[in-house]
Amino acid sequence: MDNPVIFIVVIIAVIVGAMLLGRFIRRSVRSAGNRYGSRTSDDRVRSALDELGRTLIVVGPPAAARALVDGVVRADPRRFTALGPDTVGLRFTEPDDAVVRLVDRPDGVLLMVERSAEQLGTPQNLEFWKRMRDAVAAAAEEGGLAVADGPVRSFVRREGARPTWVSHGASEDAT
Repeated sequence: MDNPVIFIVVIIAVIVGAMLLGRFIRRSVRSAGNRYGSRTSDDRVRSALDELGRTLIVVGPPAAARALVDGVVRADPRRFTALGPDTVGLRFTEPDDAVVRLVDRPDGVLLMVERSAEQLGTPQNLEFWKRMRDAVAAAAEEGGLAVADGPVRSFVRREGARPTWVSHGASEDAT
C-alpha cells in the first residue's frame, strides 16, 4: 500500500463512477417525471372530454326550447355568443372556442358541444359548458319545461395550427 498509483486509480474510478451515476439518476428521474406528466395530462384531458361529451335535452316544443336557450345566451354575452340559428359559441379567448349545436328532436331540443379548441394541452370551455347547462336547466324549470340528460358524445382530436376536439356522429342525434 505504499504505491500512490493505487490510490490515484481508486480516486479516478470513484470520480468517473459518480459522473456516470449522476447522469443515470438524472435520466431516470426525467423519464419518471415525463411518464407522470403524461398520465396526469391524459387524465385531465379524458375528464374534460367526458364532461364536454355530456348533452342536455330541453323537453318541450322546439320553438319554446330554442327561445329559452336564446334567452340564456343573451343574458351572458361575455361567455356565450349566438353564431347562427343552430349554434352558440362558448368563449374562452375567442367567441367560437367551443361550439354548441342545437338539434331538434321529437321530444325537444338537444344541446351538445360540437367542437372545442385545445389550448394549453387540454380542451377548453369546460366550465362555460357546465354553466350553460345549469343556466338552461334553471331557465327551463322557471319556464315550466323539463330537461333530461341526452346521449354522451365522444371526441376526436384534429391536428392543425389550432388543435380542435370534434364531436363524433352529429347526424345520429338529429333523429
